[in-house]
Amino acid sequence: MKRSFLVLVLAAFVAGGVFAQERTAAGTKFWLQGEVSIVGGGGRIEYMITDNLSVGFNAYTTMTIIFALGDTGAIAVARYYPWAGIFYAGLGLGFQKHRNGEPLTTGFGIVPEIGWKMDVGSPGGFYINPLVQIPITIGKITSSYSGEDLGSETILGIRLAIGLGYTF
Repeated sequence: MKRSFLVLVLAAFVAGGVFAQERTAAGTKFWLQGEVSIVGGGGRIEYMITDNLSVGFNAYTTMTIIFALGDTGAIAVARYYPWAGIFYAGLGLGFQKHRNGEPLTTGFGIVPEIGWKMDVGSPGGFYINPLVQIPITIGKITSSYSGEDLGSETILGIRLAIGLGYTF
């Protein structure tokens, strides 16, 4: 699983580097973002390939108030912006953990998302990004207490977050 995660991270950075070499400095747009959720947070880097398409990497953790439910993920993300940089739909693939009470599901994550980027002030610079993700974890269930293998399952989560970031 660690090897798959490293391959996804490397692929995201290589893709960003390839596209950065093909574009001029004036056309490059990187979005750096920190995210906060109910109890948790994360970070994201995103590179705009065109006005409507981006690639990036997102790492996050989210827990509920009782710390028994939540998601942790490290995913490579592609986003599509139908209206050139405002609303988007994205899909992330990578490593995911989902805690649903005592058992822990660890495995491959498929994370569809939607969101809205709002510039604060002039376009470019500081922005706010409310988003919703539906992490789907496909993997092995283990007991949090004993580490015993309990089989496999596919499980859904939900993650509501607000990102604050800067573009350059």
